Amino acid sequence: MSQVWLIGHPVAHSLSPAMHNAAFTKLGLPHRYEAKETADDQLAATLDRMRRDDVLGANVTIPHKEAVLRLVDEVTAATTPIGSAFTTVSRAPGSWRSPTKTFLS
Repeated sequence: MSQVWLIGHPVAHSLSPAMHNAAFTKLGLPHRYEAKETADDQLAATLDRMRRDDVLGANVTIPHKEAVLRLVDEVTAATTPIGSAFTTVSRAPGSWRSPTKTFLS
């Protein structure tokens, strides 16, 4: 089962896992959405773990929207003027990019 994560701090209150997991179930998709509490000093390690695990992508929230751009392998031209990321997407094993669209679009 592939994973999709929400990374940020705090994220325990987020309704995103319930919403996304309901959508995955309804659509018959073999994915699991999980909130991953990620402190500033854990961001690089979290992205490294995403590279190793079966993670399709992640929604990025406060406070990591800007910092994550320094840690992904590719920042799209559309993301550069914005200066922050909403999602990271796995495009090849161990390779991450930050588009402006969601990973499901």
